[in-house]
Amino acid sequence: MSDVFSLNGKTAIVTGASSGIGAGAAISLARQGADIIMCARRVPEMEAVAEKIRALGRRVLCVKLDQRDYSAVKKFIREDVKNFGGADILVANAGVSARQQIVETTAEEMDRIIDTNYKGTVYILQETAKLMISQKRAGQNIIIVSSVNAFRPLRSQAVYTGTKSALEALMRCLAADLSEAAPKIRVNSLAPGATLTELGGKKTPEEYEKAKNANKPNIPLGRIGLIEDMGDPIAFLASDAARYITGATLLVDGGLSLRMDL
Repeated sequence: MSDVFSLNGKTAIVTGASSGIGAGAAISLARQGADIIMCARRVPEMEAVAEKIRALGRRVLCVKLDQRDYSAVKKFIREDVKNFGGADILVANAGVSARQQIVETTAEEMDRIIDTNYKGTVYILQETAKLMISQKRAGQNIIIVSSVNAFRPLRSQAVYTGTKSALEALMRCLAADLSEAAPKIRVNSLAPGATLTELGGKKTPEEYEKAKNANKPNIPLGRIGLIEDMGDPIAFLASDAARYITGATLLVDGGLSLRMDL
């Protein structure tokens, strides 16, 4: 019996893979059998994640990339990815955040967030979609990482939330467009809730555990999300188990969005 969750023989691109949800996605995809092409700005951290993937017996390529640079994105997809053998899966995860009231956000900070989260993601999507259309492989698909903020805006995150809402609209448009490809290319999104993306400067395991449980009163499932809580659903969306899902958002927030009184 075939395993519809298996990604054996597939290659996945993961952006922003040096830490957090991107690292979690890369490891989860590798555990299901995929080879991984990682890109990020922080090379030492990315290489540390790559070592974990190699330990799983998977091939991995690390490429330093700032997705705000369209010429660099084109080179990455047209040269690095093609030379690795192409790609079947894209996890468009790279992004930045800032907790600021809109009246306090500078033009420079606004440009940084929009250029990274929206324009940079569009660049990656454009070039990867062109590649996938030309490859004509069965089962190709794209997962865009957005945020629960796109559906339940929070204070002091107006610009960040705006970019994530834009990605949700973009995902649905792209899903419609790529349904016309032959063979068809699925496009979905994953919207994470509060996630403990890395140790984040915590000095001890005890402090890490404290941070992990900090939001217990607010989250119905009783804890903050971990990177594997996001990586495993991404691997599901990438697999043939999700073959009849496109243009959909998978909300992974432990029930946080149910709490409308926060």
